[in-house]
Amino acid sequence: MRVVNGARQWLICWAGTDQQDRPWKPSWEPTNCVKKELRDAYMQAYAGRRLQLVEVDARPLDTLVQRSIAQAAMNDFSSIESFGRVHEIEIGALSLHDLAVHYFDAVVLRFGLEPRYAYAPDGNVLTKELQIKEPEDAGAFCCFEHFMPEDTGVGAMRYALGRKSNTDFMVVPVINMFFSDNKHTPGCVTFKVEFSTVKGNGATGRMTGPHLGERSKNPLKDEAYLNKVVTYARGMLPRTHTLIKTDNWHTLPPHIHAVR
Repeated sequence: MRVVNGARQWLICWAGTDQQDRPWKPSWEPTNCVKKELRDAYMQAYAGRRLQLVEVDARPLDTLVQRSIAQAAMNDFSSIESFGRVHEIEIGALSLHDLAVHYFDAVVLRFGLEPRYAYAPDGNVLTKELQIKEPEDAGAFCCFEHFMPEDTGVGAMRYALGRKSNTDFMVVPVINMFFSDNKHTPGCVTFKVEFSTVKGNGATGRMTGPHLGERSKNPLKDEAYLNKVVTYARGMLPRTHTLIKTDNWHTLPPHIHAVR
């Protein structure tokens, strides 16, 4: 069955043979030329095929998303930049609806998240979104130690960047995943990952997030949340880092970000 100009057509296999004793070629016919019993039998069989379940291993999808975040994080910050960023990455491998739903639900279950839903009736688009905002959860998801060069990253932190030495560092504390399901393109979605970074000064420990607009709901706008990110960074930064060895940055209260 297919739809042409809004009308269904049915591919009919004809019984018998023509005058030269050859099978009749199948042909596309409009709905009013096909018995209801045949149409109902086809739709029942079609529904049965759609309900078949295929088990999918989500781990390679995790690796795909993690590697995409790590690659963007490794390209983050030049030596003159002093702020974090907000990155948005489209994951083309998750453009199939069922695959996107499977992966999305797996992340929700893994971290005990509450997804959000938004529906735009004008475009008939349903958007599902989830947010990983606990720094420990972001670290468990990112696993930078597996996707960055040796001794440059751990958890959600990249700790060797800028000035060609182990000085400045960067933390990924907020990860948003969302996909938009446009009903005009059934079976296909747009799956994106948005993540924020906070830059830490390797000399003072001062941590600076990205520029955020007034309408932004990024939790980094909350000072208490930024303090949680600072606590995470102090726990993850290697003990060999100059900031920790000489200035005892890790012993400061969370609300005091810099040593001087």
